[in-house]
Amino acid sequence: MDMSRSSRAVAVMAVASSCALLLAGAPDAGASITRTVACQGSGGGVAGLRAAIDEANAHGGGRITLAPNCTYRFTDGPYVGQEGSNALPVITSSIVITGDESALVRKSKDPFRFFEVERGAALELSRMTLKGGATSSVPEVNENGGAILTSGRLVVREATLTGNVSGNGGAIEADGGRVRIVESTLARNHARNVPGATAGAIAVQGARVTLRRVTLARNDAVAKGGAIAIFAGTMTINRSTLTGNTVSVNGAGGGIFNYGTLTIDHTTLAENEANGYAGNGGAIANYAKGRLTVTESEIQRNSAGMKGGVSRAFGGGIANFGKARLSDVRITRNKAMGGKAKGGGISVRSGTVSLTTSTVANNSPNDCSGKVKGRC
Repeated sequence: MDMSRSSRAVAVMAVASSCALLLAGAPDAGASITRTVACQGSGGGVAGLRAAIDEANAHGGGRITLAPNCTYRFTDGPYVGQEGSNALPVITSSIVITGDESALVRKSKDPFRFFEVERGAALELSRMTLKGGATSSVPEVNENGGAILTSGRLVVREATLTGNVSGNGGAIEADGGRVRIVESTLARNHARNVPGATAGAIAVQGARVTLRRVTLARNDAVAKGGAIAIFAGTMTINRSTLTGNTVSVNGAGGGIFNYGTLTIDHTTLAENEANGYAGNGGAIANYAKGRLTVTESEIQRNSAGMKGGVSRAFGGGIANFGKARLSDVRITRNKAMGGKAKGGGISVRSGTVSLTTSTVANNSPNDCSGKVKGRC
């Protein structure tokens, strides 16, 4: 027998044997994992969820399934990230967490959010509720995103975020990266921990955000963006509803404050309020660098200001300082309140507004103030 051929055969068998051992042995550090976290007991509950995320991060990602109809109650936030405490380990890989009418709830006097997603990482959440997350109320402490802080990629599907509180982004702060929220509800979240708090539900700081079939209801902020504040970056809102959101202290944008690029399509903004004697933009405040496009949408029964002679409110529906294009939009029954109020439907303070095949009617004290291109 040819000895060289025999040696090669032995070498091949050795390599094959080594590969088999690797497949049968401990998982490779780069292989994602799949785990189910029971509601309680060994390997379940809060401790089990924390362990599953730690393991997924260590293995480069994973899929985690929560127990049906289970409430995971958190009493502490032991994981410190870029901005304050988190109930769960910081997401450093690509992780999908799927619930089944499951809930994550903060039960503590101490403030902490649920999730933080670092730059380059990704998190997808579906079929769950995040309730009661909070960040510090100390003004000197810069902690944002009451339930989620992300600078990576975030997807939220069929979820509810409610009762979360922060100084900026009551429910979510998107500090760069990308966010997609689909068929979800963000309700009764609050930006009020610090003076000048902004973005009752979602704050956008240089991120690309998409909302589709999302309801934002009864969220509130102190100064800007009862539901949403876009300071930089882009947001697209499609087939969604914003209703009953408010800003309280001479606020701008009862529904949305925009300083970035905002596109709204087939969406209703109704009964949002920008309160205070100088409140402006009951539905939308589009400020100096703002680029706003609205198509085939309803803006109705929103209000700015307060009753009384001292009020200088403007823009019961839209207050504009930037550039806005409106096409096939109905702006009706909005109010700018007070003796010196202007522009019940649209108030153009500076910048440009163009209207195409749109209806602006039955607003108080008038439909438009300032220069509007198109029939108003």
